Amino acid sequence: MFEMDLGDWEGRTQTEIRQMERKRFEQFWRNPEGYRPVTGEGFLDVEKRAVSFLSRSTAEYEIESVLIVSHAIFLKVLLSKIR
Repeated sequence: MFEMDLGDWEGRTQTEIRQMERKRFEQFWRNPEGYRPVTGEGFLDVEKRAVSFLSRSTAEYEIESVLIVSHAIFLKVLLSKIR
């Protein structure tokens, strides 16, 4: 739940992905909001899940601190929503 589904890219190195889909690979890194995967999910999909998680968590737990452990993309999206 807390990481991006990279679809066909899962388990491959960046070199392999770049060779397979150079244009999409460049877009992923240089224009993430415009990245559209063939399989898996895009950044907007991750954003929807992150916002939903954040809404549910703040509604369910009435405490001051919450520890969230995840991967970089999911955490960056969460941080962008709480700033």
